[in-house]
Amino acid sequence: MQSIETFREKLQTLISKFEKDKYHYLSKGYLEAQVRIDFINPFFKALGWDIENKAHKPPHERDVIVELSPETTGRPDYNFRINGATKFFVEAKAPSVSLDDINHILQAKSYAWSTKEVYFVILTDFEEFGLYDASLKPNPKFPNEGLIFDFKYTDYLNNIEKL
Repeated sequence: MQSIETFREKLQTLISKFEKDKYHYLSKGYLEAQVRIDFINPFFKALGWDIENKAHKPPHERDVIVELSPETTGRPDYNFRINGATKFFVEAKAPSVSLDDINHILQAKSYAWSTKEVYFVILTDFEEFGLYDASLKPNPKFPNEGLIFDFKYTDYLNNIEKL
């Protein structure tokens, strides 16, 4: 596990990188696959997760299962596990897409709800990061029900303990 100071330094680097070219990252030409490589993977690596399976664990023991194709439907982009048991999912989106879109929220929450074993899901495009309690049945009338927190990247350092 990384120290909080190491995480803070790495997070500050990612925030500065995003801020420097923010208009490019928020453009329609900047796709989900790229934000995953440039920001989301490094974010979770900074938290100590073995995104790339550098430990060479067999598939059933990996810490993180990454869905490689953003076009694949029906599976979350990331499946974070401890001792082979899924603890939470992450659904990634391109920063040009609004995370407030009901369909994106319900998609992310539905992945966890359908398992009956995973109770947390994160919806992120790096610009924003939302953590949801997914033990509640996704409800189109109340898409934000179960929202634990939602931060913009500019709030990350002030909320580093929660992240």
